[in-house]
Amino acid sequence: MAEANTYAASSAYTPEERKAIHAKSKKNLLKLGLFSITMMFAGFTSYYVVSMAKGWISIELPYAFWLSSAAIMISSVTLAIAQNQVKNGKGKAGSLWIFLTLALGLIFGWAQFMGWGSLIDNGIFMAGKTFSPNAGMIYVLSGIHLLHVVGGYITLAVTGLRASTNKYSPENYLGMELCSIYWHFLGALWIYIFLFLTIFK
Repeated sequence: MAEANTYAASSAYTPEERKAIHAKSKKNLLKLGLFSITMMFAGFTSYYVVSMAKGWISIELPYAFWLSSAAIMISSVTLAIAQNQVKNGKGKAGSLWIFLTLALGLIFGWAQFMGWGSLIDNGIFMAGKTFSPNAGMIYVLSGIHLLHVVGGYITLAVTGLRASTNKYSPENYLGMELCSIYWHFLGALWIYIFLFLTIFK
């Protein structure tokens, strides 16, 4: 009886309405996940501020972090172009912009590793005799962010492949939307982290 009622309720919607409900559900789940990530980083940065009086040392962020910031900001622009192409039914053209976004994302990741290398060369370690709370948090904040960026790489690759085979259309590009929301979020989150570390150094 319960299955029959569920079927009756679902059949009361038109295909367009069911599609809209499905899309809204997926977007809400993604937003919930992004909210959780935001709260996690808010906790990290709060700890960072609280620990400022505990063995604090002044740290200049390496040049590579400036490069990574530029790469991820530009990648948001290329992804916006990609989404516009896909929305206009130009999936293959959009896929090129998606893969360009992925390339910029990989440059971001490479620059992060270069930045960590510069910190180590300057004697700033995550642990050991030269440890300080802010030094450790630089590695934690940038490292955990990069883990989420790796998830973005996978999302971009899958979305790019689907776009290249015209899996999206002007009427159906939910995957492109979800990918864009996630990647733009990662870009905004990194800029927040970068500015935070630049101000509280």
